[in-house]
Amino acid sequence: MKILTHFAHMSYQTALAQVPDTEFYHIVDPDGCVFSPDKRPYAAWGNDAECPSNIYSVPAKGLNPVDYDLMLLHWHPLIVPFCNKWPSIPTVFLEHTWPYKNFPGEVNRWKNTRHQYMKHTVFITPSSQKAWDAERDEQSSYIYHSIDVSAFPQKTDYSSKAIMTTTNEMITRDWACGFSLWANVLGVPNKAYFDDISLYGYGNSNIRKVSKGSRTREEVLDLLVNAGVYFNPSLMSPIPMSLLEAAAVGTPIVSTAYCEPGNIFENNVHGIFSNDPVELRSGIQHMLDNPDDAKRMADNARKVVEELFNPAQFIEAWSEVFKKYASRCK
Repeated sequence: MKILTHFAHMSYQTALAQVPDTEFYHIVDPDGCVFSPDKRPYAAWGNDAECPSNIYSVPAKGLNPVDYDLMLLHWHPLIVPFCNKWPSIPTVFLEHTWPYKNFPGEVNRWKNTRHQYMKHTVFITPSSQKAWDAERDEQSSYIYHSIDVSAFPQKTDYSSKAIMTTTNEMITRDWACGFSLWANVLGVPNKAYFDDISLYGYGNSNIRKVSKGSRTREEVLDLLVNAGVYFNPSLMSPIPMSLLEAAAVGTPIVSTAYCEPGNIFENNVHGIFSNDPVELRSGIQHMLDNPDDAKRMADNARKVVEELFNPAQFIEAWSEVFKKYASRCK
């Protein structure tokens, strides 16, 4: 099955590439031969991970739509230009995001756009599906991420006092990423409540010394193995991949309970989950002071990831979507 798509999310698309009998063709238009500058894909893959062998680059110019069975889109602004350019290809949309500040106008705008152009929309969590007002939409479904816990390094030492968070452009995306909450809980950048605080990700250089810049995925996993707590302050996110990776490694979690984390994890069972800054701060201290209890909760969180984010379930669910909507499978 030949699927026309574009580069969007390396870890997710690496997992998608494991669906049997699929080839993914990532459109590139670096010179703007087909699309306007703000709506053209520049590259077929990123630089931080190896590209799966069944993912190929294809130029937008001269592309023949009859060569493809399905189009898979990941980004709202590409829906209209791509679907108008190649209207004969049945299209599925993968919704990675949460509605901007939960604005009803944002929800309705993209809901109407998806209904106009999409055969089907896949959401990455049921809470995201509900937020986008698609809970009862027969043209939609949800499929959890694929997390192969066996492929992750496993934490064994719970004596660390290091607190880490991984988020890009945290201040500019405060509405979703929870910078203000993060700063309140940890007491940064002024008088910190804890001695060892690190924020990883690009676009955070204005948060002073606790901002450590970007790291490769392998480096992040190594940092998780050596961290005492992973703190997730997100407010509006279907589910942060960094939180799932922390759980897969076995890093103790302290997190807000907004969106999907509050649905799949239980407070004091899988970690500390609360939307109250004081409770989050005391939860971090509890994890650092009680390594045995921190390990208990981390072990429980890992089991949740193994159950809900099982790669076999992910592959089966996506196989069904592809087969149902691909042109040559009808």
